[in-house]
Amino acid sequence: MRHLVLATLFLLLVSCTNSALLQRTAHQAPDLLIVLDKGGGQASALSSSYDHPATISPERLELLLTSVKVQPRTGLLNSIISGDKKRRPLFDSETAQHLAPRFSQALAEAGPSERIDFYHTLPKDAHRVSITSGFLLVKGEQLHLRINHYKVPLRKDFPPSSVGKGILPSEQGKYAFALSEADYMVHRRFKNVIGLSGSDPHWLIIDYAALSSPPPSPPSPSEVSPVLSETKALEEKLRALKRLRKEDLITEEEYLEKKRSILKSF
Repeated sequence: MRHLVLATLFLLLVSCTNSALLQRTAHQAPDLLIVLDKGGGQASALSSSYDHPATISPERLELLLTSVKVQPRTGLLNSIISGDKKRRPLFDSETAQHLAPRFSQALAEAGPSERIDFYHTLPKDAHRVSITSGFLLVKGEQLHLRINHYKVPLRKDFPPSSVGKGILPSEQGKYAFALSEADYMVHRRFKNVIGLSGSDPHWLIIDYAALSSPPPSPPSPSEVSPVLSETKALEEKLRALKRLRKEDLITEEEYLEKKRSILKSF
């Protein structure tokens, strides 16, 4: 019996040591924990090597974080009772502004085999906080973002990494969600063990360069062609004249005479 206990303790010690070697902390604060993780887990299905270190500016990441939307999946009955059917931003603008530079720095520090795990904490009540957790990584020209937990409650004296543990199966449906696809982002597709195609509603692949490209600015007045300006002015005059005739504010003869005069001056 004693040998069995010693063997168990030894295995636990080895497991803890290996976990420590596979992870290093990139940022730690009361509201945010970022860990560079070599463990792989769900991300290991992609590859053991990512395009890290990666350079994505805080401004681009801020836009990305505010563009991702969450759709609650609380079930039909709960949604009817609560009225909670609307999509909402994964992070509001203030939170995204706070997270973006930390994520940018973590991506710049990560090695080719390290994904970026994060745990964002918000106060919930006197004894609990709510945690949004997940990971991100860069592969090619795309950023992969997976959200594991969305605003799941956790006791204040528990470490953020234990989020989700201890929730009863009957309560898990309260925290169900899906990420919504949008421009330049799609759910990760996969095939299961029997070859059937599927998609992960918690995992988005984002073309972050395209998402962050600013729309083309309208031409300045000085850049507008003089011919186009004159044509637009002519159209406005003719439309105004036609409106006057339609409302019987001028006669048919006056309308035709004025129309000929406008066209002649063009």
